[in-house]
Amino acid sequence: MTVLKTAAASADRTIELLEGLVNLDSASDHAEGVNRVGGVLADRLRSLGFSVEMVPAPPPYGEHVVGRLGPGPYEALIVGHMDTALPRGTADKRPFSQEGERMFGVGVHDMKGGIACSIVALEALLGVHPDVGGIAVLFNSDEEPGSPHSRQVLRDLAGETKRALILEPGSERAQVTTGRKGVGIFHLRVTGIASHAGSEPERGASAVHDLGHKALCCLGLADPALGTTVNIGAIRGGTYPYVVAERAEMGLDVRVWSTEEAQRVEAGLEAVSGMSFVPRTQTELRGSFHRPPMEHTPANQEVFEDFRQVAAEIGLDLEASVRGGASDGNLTSAWGVPTLDGLGPPGGGSHGNDEFIYAESLAERTCLLALALERFTSQP
Repeated sequence: MTVLKTAAASADRTIELLEGLVNLDSASDHAEGVNRVGGVLADRLRSLGFSVEMVPAPPPYGEHVVGRLGPGPYEALIVGHMDTALPRGTADKRPFSQEGERMFGVGVHDMKGGIACSIVALEALLGVHPDVGGIAVLFNSDEEPGSPHSRQVLRDLAGETKRALILEPGSERAQVTTGRKGVGIFHLRVTGIASHAGSEPERGASAVHDLGHKALCCLGLADPALGTTVNIGAIRGGTYPYVVAERAEMGLDVRVWSTEEAQRVEAGLEAVSGMSFVPRTQTELRGSFHRPPMEHTPANQEVFEDFRQVAAEIGLDLEASVRGGASDGNLTSAWGVPTLDGLGPPGGGSHGNDEFIYAESLAERTCLLALALERFTSQP
């Protein structure tokens, strides 16, 4: 059988694997649950001939799964994350289910669907070409909070690979992701002087008042025309209405499409933190862009074109899309590795109680990955 026929005939196996993964609770801070998922995936990779390394991460994260099929440099690096965004225990309350054309469950969309498709695609490829090599895999445990530990593991693997394939879900049935916004998380903390608001207000210096002015300045750094957004997601400060506030702080989320915008906003935040709207207050700025933008590059476009040609073989007219959310593809692309994202099955509701994928997309994405890997890897 050809790789395409083998992959197409594997729909039941993909569903079976997906159901098992979804029903294993693997919240980012639930190391034991993530390690159960990692154990299942490590066993499947070993059965295919991969050498597998379980890379420990500091608490509260589980182990990362690194698989290598043959020596580097690798033709393709497959990247997925095992952790989910909802609290531990949610998978027990809301296990895998199917209603009509939709499959539901925690992480089914983000992104256990993509992981299941990749494993079965590898099985189809190696079932037809048992001596193939040149593939590396990373299933990490800490992507939802920004890959704080696994990004170094990813960088080491990225240095050995020719292209990165990211298993985040696609936007629509025939869409993959070629661009993502960069993400910056920043915190401004103002320290003032407490005093009685009625009898001695002049002795105080309100951190809350100063931070209020700074908040407006930060919002002014947004540029809707360029897609640059600034969200103040949390503000805390003060104690009681009758006390001049000694402390106040806020957390900001910044999203940008380009490196130039990231640099502009970061410089703007530095300038705001250096201002003093209330004398005798002091301001501390912390944070950075932990996910650089995944920008359109000729190298990324080349990988997309390869996938377009492969997709045509299964009747898909593949389209490029861009997303406001970030992924590990932001990192590999910024490091100069040709990257294509959004290769997992499409659906919706990520991080919510109605998360789903389209059932028919499982077979399509499995076939797409299997054919692309056959195209990229060297044959003996």
